[in-house]
Formats: sequence, structure tokens, C-alpha cells
Amino acid sequence: MLRNYFLPPRLQPQAAPPSVTLFEAGKRTNLFTLPPTKAPDRDSVVIFSMPKSGTILLAGISAALAREQRLTFVSVLGEFYKKGLVPTEIPEEAANIFLPKGYCYGGLATFPESFDIPILGKCRSILIVRDPRDMLVSLYYSVKFSHPAPGAKSGSDSAEMPGRAAAQNADIDTYVISQIADFQQRLKRYAAVANEPGMRVYRYEDVIYKKREWVGDICQHFGWKVPAIRQIEIADKSDVFPSTENEQSHVRQVHPGNYKAKLKPATIAAIEDAFAAEMDFFGYA
Repeated sequence: MLRNYFLPPRLQPQAAPPSVTLFEAGKRTNLFTLPPTKAPDRDSVVIFSMPKSGTILLAGISAALAREQRLTFVSVLGEFYKKGLVPTEIPEEAANIFLPKGYCYGGLATFPESFDIPILGKCRSILIVRDPRDMLVSLYYSVKFSHPAPGAKSGSDSAEMPGRAAAQNADIDTYVISQIADFQQRLKRYAAVANEPGMRVYRYEDVIYKKREWVGDICQHFGWKVPAIRQIEIADKSDVFPSTENEQSHVRQVHPGNYKAKLKPATIAAIEDAFAAEMDFFGYA
């Protein structure tokens, strides 16, 4: 008679961590394997941000807080960008890396189109938004000077950055007008998920000068118990304001309302007309 043998828990085989692969020209390449977590019993969270809305700032704060909870931080789009993939090129298999326990998923400066986030609406999440007029100004300088190309290291001088030639050969008003349609679609996608269960929305303008309060509110929303002194340390480390504007730096300038000094009135009016619904939805009308 056959017998069933059961391994004790510590000897049970562990499920392989989910991976994302790319099959191209008859060759399969591993793009990303989810690293292990030290907190498999804690709920995962998801961090979203509109483009040019303090994505790196929020990622730094979130990663530091997540470490206090022993959650593994994953910069989702960043992991694939390092491999040379822009968001629309990421395989739909990427949905498999979103596990309900153990992770803090960030770096989502564009709401994914090519893959799903199955835990969205089932876990706590946050979204940071920004005035579209300032976002488009920031985009111009980022694409023109500081943003690395897909697959390149940060700070590298790569002419292959998508759209760099267009930004370098156009004045800011011409470039901003050319980007309105694309940004409209991005904001519409985020407006569509802003009311998902468990989602909390922050406006860049409301938190950029109040980082200690912001960090505290993030902890409260996620149910994270982080000592007050540690919250202050994390907030203050991110509280950086350049003394003068540096157009070629990724942190060019931080203050809201910079569009007033950079754009012509006609360009501002065009943005306000195009984004009327989204600006009203997020409180910028």
C-alpha cells in the first residue's frame, strides 16, 4: 500500500519567486525576478505617482518606511526601464509580481497599460498628483537634460532618450503644447483609479512643504508603526530645496507654480482648456 509522506513545514519546498521574461527572436530572456521578502505576513502596498510629480521623492520616502516594516521595496517600472523597456513594452506577465503580502510596490509614474495590477483595490495604495502646468514644464527640462535613456544609468548623457531631440530643438512652449494629448491620457487613467478602495490621493503642492506631516499620514494610512523620531529622520532627509534653479539637474527646482515664469499666457490657457476636467477632479481648477 502506498503511503503519503509529508515534509515538516521547514522542509516544504518553497514556491519559485515570480519572474517576468521576454521571448524575442526565438530567445527567452529573464527581465526581472521578484526578490524575497522578510515580512511575508504583512500586507503589500502600492505607490503611484503622476509623471514629474515627485516620483523619486516619494520612492525614497516609501522605500525607507517600508524597510522599517521589513517589506521589500520594488521600483516596478524602474526595474524594466533598466533593461531598456519603456512602460508599453513590459510583458503582461508582469502582473504576476504583485503579491498580496510582503511588498511595497513603487515607481509607478505611469499607470500601466500593458499589464494589470491584480491587488489594486484589495490593498492600501497612495497616489501623488501635481498641477499639469508644472508637470509639463518639468517634463520639458527632464527630457531635454537629465532623464536617462532606457537601459542607461542615471546621469548618463544619452542622445537616445526618447523625445530628447524634440525637446532640444524646440522652445518650451512649442514642446509643452506637443505633449498635451499624451499627458491627457495619463491623467485620465489616474483619475479613473483615484477612487479605488484603499487609495489615498495627495497633491504635490499640499505636501512638498510639509514632509513630516506627510510621512506621518502615509504611515497612518498604511497602518505602519514607525517611531516618531525615525519618521522625522526620513522626512528631513528628503526635505531638499535647491538654492537656485539648475535646469540641467533632475531636481531642477521644487517650488509649485513655476509654470508662471516659464510659459506664455497662451500656452497656459491651452493647458487649462485641455485639462479642464482633470484639473477640476484633482482640485486645480
